[in-house]
Amino acid sequence: MTWNVTNVAVATVNNQGLATSVAVGTTSVTATSGTVTGSTTLSITPAVLVSLAITPAISSIPLGMTLQFTATGTFTDGSTQDLTKTVQWSSNASTVATISNVSNTAGLALSVGTGSAQIMATSGTISGSTTINVTAAVLQSIAVTPANPFIALGTTQQFIATGTFSDGSTQDLSSTATWASDTVSTASINKVGLATSMGTGSATISATSALVTGSTVLTVAAATLTSIIINPPNATTPLATTQQFNATGTYTDGTIQDLTTLGHWSSTAANVATISNSPGTAGVATALSQGITTIGVDMGSISASTTLTVSSTALVSITVNPPSATIALGTKQQFTATGTYADGSTQDVTPVVTWSSSSAQVAIVSNTVGMSGLATSAGVGTASITATLVQVFASANLTVQ
Repeated sequence: MTWNVTNVAVATVNNQGLATSVAVGTTSVTATSGTVTGSTTLSITPAVLVSLAITPAISSIPLGMTLQFTATGTFTDGSTQDLTKTVQWSSNASTVATISNVSNTAGLALSVGTGSAQIMATSGTISGSTTINVTAAVLQSIAVTPANPFIALGTTQQFIATGTFSDGSTQDLSSTATWASDTVSTASINKVGLATSMGTGSATISATSALVTGSTVLTVAAATLTSIIINPPNATTPLATTQQFNATGTYTDGTIQDLTTLGHWSSTAANVATISNSPGTAGVATALSQGITTIGVDMGSISASTTLTVSSTALVSITVNPPSATIALGTKQQFTATGTYADGSTQDVTPVVTWSSSSAQVAIVSNTVGMSGLATSAGVGTASITATLVQVFASANLTVQ
């Protein structure tokens, strides 16, 4: 028997009568045996979908993450086609994973809870499925705050490590992350994120957890002044005397420095007492009248203050010592002045009295700070050395041989 088709562009037929479709259309199929012939019509319709395959097969993602699925259809003609945007997607456990049917996100699954869900793609009566496993959320990033801080040498900085997970949640990881400084000579950091400045410069501070790292830069500047103390505190001094105040500063690195000659001194009641800012007498207050004044010292934004009370006790007398002295020409003699007050108290007034010599040809006497009362011989003879304060005076004799 001989088999034939009238349109080989639509179908072919072999010697056993097996027809194979080639294209959509219609053709006649004939069978001939001797002089006898029979025929039929064969219609080839478009290929139809026979199966759907979903990829990836059996997948796992952390909570909060998405996964794109693809649906591939296989047709009766053996061809395959991406049907991701035309199939109907569904999840049998929407509390675990949802899946989109929106055109531009079709097949995109979003994990919403831990567990397993079956993801299915359907086209007509044909469907395919796969399984998605949603695990616990995983750490995706770490933010170290504050970002890029500046601190002074000797101070500390507490850092916070905040982890962001795949489900969008955040968690404080400061006590569990591994902290590190890349320049320990600038700053060290302990296991809970507290950095201690060690030297000036910059250091990268990092926090690591589950192979995820976040970092920031810590800059350490020179130590800064944190406080000033004035001594003596709340002093009391008699009228017509002086009081030396000293200022001591403490810095962020723990160092202490004498600021007496560096700070700016002030008195709130200059009629009660003035205070000097001059070299050699910085911090020296002079009592002018009875009352109370506030003595202050400042170093820019840092300042301190104390009170000075000037008592009403009056200066009664001055004693110059030694009362009489004999020195060789070319040498010097130190005199001191002691004031006696109405209440019987005494005080060294050597730095505040005005010194004078009755004969500059015999001796001169200094009123320079640190040299007050120092007489220098100038020629042979005798001179009277006098100390005067608030109209009270006393003298001593100096003989130069």
